[in-house]
Amino acid sequence: AASAPECQLKWAAVINFVPLAKEMGALKKCAACFSDIPDFHSCPMSLQDQGQLTNYYNQLILETVWAEGANNTATDFPNAIYIDGLDHGGLIRTGPQRLNPAPKVVEGSSSDDPHGTAGYAYAAT
Repeated sequence: AASAPECQLKWAAVINFVPLAKEMGALKKCAACFSDIPDFHSCPMSLQDQGQLTNYYNQLILETVWAEGANNTATDFPNAIYIDGLDHGGLIRTGPQRLNPAPKVVEGSSSDDPHGTAGYAYAAT
């Protein structure tokens, strides 16, 4: 499982427990903890939200290995892969809508997001 940056944990706690969090700019400060993600304006508020964010970026790695493996027999998947949030149909949930309980979404995103339940095909079903 992936872990969140330490500053994200701090600002997520502020957002949850400090009444003046909005005035403090806590959401923006939390999003800044993910400075390596361009135009990121959200704050994963739970381990599941953080896991789905990690899944989003892991799908790029898995797709690269899959595509490279089609042309290069020396490339193969590792013996073990850690996945946060396997969805129904063999998908790795990459959208912001939580697996359980739905339809809670990542702070800063919308529940009517057309990509809310997006996933990456992981297992043949």
